[in-house]
Amino acid sequence: MIDWKECEHEDVDTQVLNDPNCLNTLRNCGLLKFFLTLGTWAQPDLLRYLISLWDINWEIFIIGDYELKLETSNIYFITGLSRRGEPVNLYGSQPIGASISMLLAKHCLEALKSKRGKIEIATVLDLTLRVLLLTINRVAGSQVVHETNKSKFLYSIDFTTSTFFNWVEAMNINIKHQLTKSKVGNLKKFFFGSVLMTFSLEQVPLFQYQLAEVDL
Repeated sequence: MIDWKECEHEDVDTQVLNDPNCLNTLRNCGLLKFFLTLGTWAQPDLLRYLISLWDINWEIFIIGDYELKLETSNIYFITGLSRRGEPVNLYGSQPIGASISMLLAKHCLEALKSKRGKIEIATVLDLTLRVLLLTINRVAGSQVVHETNKSKFLYSIDFTTSTFFNWVEAMNINIKHQLTKSKVGNLKKFFFGSVLMTFSLEQVPLFQYQLAEVDL
């Protein structure tokens, strides 16, 4: 049974909205519009239905004779994420270099590592860095939202220097990845429900509003 999951750090979001430096950093790296995007009411039954329509081989939705492909342009207009800049790989590993302990000692001395060897985001005191890590987890659809790894931490350091990245392509890959894992039963939580619902309501004729003439 797949569960619909969304943003789980509203307290941090409230702080960010009152911090110009955080907002400027999010804007400069192409994440602000997505950060400000509101989620939708959870629709777990509709989500499971859409997953059942997903073809894992062709990576498209098949609705009867109708084929629907999730394009990067769809993600761009729904989320407002940047679709230009450096490519992002949120599932791959970074080249061998400084360890997590070395990175924390240099950039975030107070942060702690979890028992799994990941960085506990709540222990990152710098609000800008913390919101970047949380927002990257949202783009990636991370299953453990309160932790981050070395790769995402390095990206967040780059963002503080206003490096622009192609977030749209990254999210498109991540959504398809979660759809496939959900379809084969290897995923319990789906973190792109709001994006997928908006996409389906815009693109699937069956879900669009129907107008009928009525004699009065």
